[in-house]
Amino acid sequence: MTRDIEWSHSVMVSIAVPYGWRAFSIPFSEVERFKLDQIGVAAQLLDMPREDYVRWVEQEGSVQCMATTKQGKRCRIGSQRGMRKTEWMALDREGFLCHVHGGGSASQS
Repeated sequence: MTRDIEWSHSVMVSIAVPYGWRAFSIPFSEVERFKLDQIGVAAQLLDMPREDYVRWVEQEGSVQCMATTKQGKRCRIGSQRGMRKTEWMALDREGFLCHVHGGGSASQS
């Protein structure tokens, strides 16, 4: 007796997010592209520009102050960490200023 086996048309992948990983289901047709460009596929899955996705993960969901120090370097103080992507993207776009450079309350670095 033969039995038809229904094969899934997708595969689960894990992508980096601040402080961990998140699982997504992608179609089999995207597996090769995922192998070649995990960052690009992850950014697409999260509906973020590639450069924003990379900074969001590298900065652990924190936005860096946009001010320049007296030494001519970018301020290293960051906003709260672990921000959701929509909050992070909005704050990053509007230009975050830390408490030292005229922003709101004290921030974590």
